[in-house]
Amino acid sequence: MVFADSTQTMDLMPTRLHNPLLLGLVLIVSVCLVIYQGWDMVAQDGEPILQGNDDTGYFLWLNSWVVDRDNDLVNNLSELETLSDERRTEWISETHPSTGKVLNKYPVGWALLNWPIYETTHWIYGFFNPHATGTEPIYFLSIWAFQLLLAGSSLGFAYQILTHFLSKDSAQWAILTTWLASPLVYYQTARLGLIHNQAFFLTTVMIWLSLRLKSNQSYTSWLALGFASSLLIITRPTSIAYVIIPAYFGILRVLLQPKQTFRYLLAGILAGCIPISVQLLVWKDVYGSWLVFSYHGEPFFLVNPNFWGSLFSDRHGLFNWHPYLLLGAVGWIYGSLFKQVLPKVWIASFAVIAYLNSAWWCWWFGSSFGNRAYEGAILFFMAGIGYLFRRLEGTKWPRMALLIVSTCAIAWNLFLLSQYLTQRFDRSLPVSYLERLLG
Repeated sequence: MVFADSTQTMDLMPTRLHNPLLLGLVLIVSVCLVIYQGWDMVAQDGEPILQGNDDTGYFLWLNSWVVDRDNDLVNNLSELETLSDERRTEWISETHPSTGKVLNKYPVGWALLNWPIYETTHWIYGFFNPHATGTEPIYFLSIWAFQLLLAGSSLGFAYQILTHFLSKDSAQWAILTTWLASPLVYYQTARLGLIHNQAFFLTTVMIWLSLRLKSNQSYTSWLALGFASSLLIITRPTSIAYVIIPAYFGILRVLLQPKQTFRYLLAGILAGCIPISVQLLVWKDVYGSWLVFSYHGEPFFLVNPNFWGSLFSDRHGLFNWHPYLLLGAVGWIYGSLFKQVLPKVWIASFAVIAYLNSAWWCWWFGSSFGNRAYEGAILFFMAGIGYLFRRLEGTKWPRMALLIVSTCAIAWNLFLLSQYLTQRFDRSLPVSYLERLLG
């Protein structure tokens, strides 16, 4: 049974929302978490939405580009209050011997995408405060609002992707339940200073554009695809695993229509050079070299990846913390390999990201709600859940069982999130189910 064919007919029908209660729950949870983040922005002593090394590192590029018009981060670090005095002093002392500039291992993609809204805010606010440092609340409010826009847009793109293969009703159920039962509910609402919301957004944009290549080739589509793919890489370098997907579809188009497609492909590659060039120029200015592994001392153990730990351990194992995703994996892989409903290239993409995440020395990714390094792959699990919902359409008890499982998974994840937000357990160490339950 191939659902993609029937979907083409269904797409002519008006979209109906068959799950208003679930949508209501999504809205309630989203509003509560947004209010939580908003309250934290007001009540926090330091800079709002920035909560540690990672957030600070991504923001430093943005602050320095707009306020100082350079890559010299000394004064920016001195003015930020997101780090302890000891850590700030240590970071300022980490300079490159040839350039003399403070090192910053974090890639520039997050800063580059937020640059237009931050630059606009700085220009407008400059009329009222010509000596603005770029760390006033209005700056963080603008970033916060922009990132929330990306979060909502990413779910819209996910819906467009899933309805390419599944019915609209199945896609709705899949996206809403998986979002509520996955790490995304936290990283797309209450922790927008990190890159995960942006990485998921760019992944969905890239895959959506890839699917459009099958029926609608244009310079606009290829330019956007090249730019989005490149921006995703410099947002989160390991997300190159997801670039396998547009590369696969792009190669198919070239093989099928070499003369017609080659010029489009060239345009996409040129567009992709723009974000990459920004990263290379920053590296050259700060590190004195065009190509740099900026995470010095943080190796990948490529011959000894810890797959079990990354996926199943108590220390932020993806399926351990979010077992609903394992059900999604079953549906997605079955629908890909045995029913040819979903693209098999997604499996290859996930295999690469799992390998890279498992091979990094810090495969648990520090303080993390579940395993945050799989944010882009959540789309695949959404598709798997959607396939199961579609497969069970017209049945009574099997579909009811899936709804009960989905409800329990959502309840568990929201409870776990409440424990995480109130810091009832250590966010970096292994946490058993009993410890998560009792706090």
